[in-house]
Amino acid sequence: IVFLCTHSLDLKAIDGVCRRLRMQGFVVGAIDWWKAVGEAARGQTDAAVPFGHCGEVITSVLLALAPDAVDLASATEESPL
Repeated sequence: IVFLCTHSLDLKAIDGVCRRLRMQGFVVGAIDWWKAVGEAARGQTDAAVPFGHCGEVITSVLLALAPDAVDLASATEESPL
């Protein structure tokens, strides 16, 4: 079982679930999406702050997966939250 964690505040809960499942004999692991994507995107963007809510990195992923869900006309040059 692999858990894909896309919100850093959930990592502690996922770690607890993984530990419990391992004790029950399951083979489990967790991937921190932000860490994996952050490493892959490092140096690949010109944005001052490419990470964070609605930053260039997550917007690029959403454009690849569901382009109709992104309104680029509303995009601004503000730093992500």
